[in-house]
Amino acid sequence: MPPALYGFRIKVQNDQGFKKVLDSKPLVGRDAAYCTSVGQPGDICVVRDEGAADAVGCTHVATGAASQTGRPGPNWYRNNEACRGVNVGGDAAGCRQHATDQFLVFAFGPGTYSACGDRDRVCHGIEIN
Repeated sequence: MPPALYGFRIKVQNDQGFKKVLDSKPLVGRDAAYCTSVGQPGDICVVRDEGAADAVGCTHVATGAASQTGRPGPNWYRNNEACRGVNVGGDAAGCRQHATDQFLVFAFGPGTYSACGDRDRVCHGIEIN
């Protein structure tokens, strides 16, 4: 079992100018013994390597379900406002939930985009200019 959610690593996965796809990866810790057991250095680490057979299940345990969609993964915000639903608002400025993956979000325009664990409200953001 992974330790408590520590935060999220967020990166721009696909940059199309005004429209970007952001990807979040949950981090757990501070638990050096756990990180060592899954082959990661330090006391804050990813839940499992992406190729691990139990990566999806363990990641879902660490993050819980997003109250915004009911899917496993983080809740997403832009400038502290919840992202709109999957088919809402087209490509208007702000953010829109990804249709199939709660760990991804569509970002439109500048702002601070944050992924937050629903259970404990652990958040991490990325500034997009």
